[in-house]
Amino acid sequence: MAESSKPAGRDVALLYAPTDDGKGARVVRARDGALETGEVRPVKDGQPINRGELVRLLPREGTPAICDVEVLHASAEASAEPPASPDALARGRPAQVANDDYRTNWDRTFGASARRAKGDRSLN
Repeated sequence: MAESSKPAGRDVALLYAPTDDGKGARVVRARDGALETGEVRPVKDGQPINRGELVRLLPREGTPAICDVEVLHASAEASAEPPASPDALARGRPAQVANDDYRTNWDRTFGASARRAKGDRSLN
């Protein structure tokens, strides 16, 4: 059996039906050994791409419903990797200082009840 000269990481889409509003097409996409379903729509100048990828479909000769997919811009979800651990989630954030002991000892530390007794209502 002859092996294909195409690379193993093919990205192919099958256009099978128009969308409900008729402005796009429904697709089945095969990439990285997985099948995905979705929709493709034309890009409108000046409108944001809220989710998904910006792709170019290159129809194959003789079978225009089968297209090779060229990714022009990957989505943020696809390019972002999940953090490795819960510790990685905390990085880049300020430390949590409001624990239970902190809340319990607030009045004793800052003397809020003494100020209230004197009638001092200032915030600082």
